Amino acid sequence: MHQENSIEVKSQDKATKSLRKLLDDHKSYPDIKFGIKLGYKNIGQNGNLITFPYFLTFMLKRFVKEERFQH
Repeated sequence: MHQENSIEVKSQDKATKSLRKLLDDHKSYPDIKFGIKLGYKNIGQNGNLITFPYFLTFMLKRFVKEERFQH
């Protein structure tokens, strides 16, 4: 099965309403399992939302391929 991920780039540290809407709408977007938020933060995960710092963006592809994020 093919899995999609959605990415949201934030210029400020505010809510991710549009990304959260995609992640919560399983009927319309069944292939989207995780969302990735890029920002001025540390790596973190809250449910199916992963926060990734700008300075590590070059490692994003490798990070997503990790087994622990394949549900």
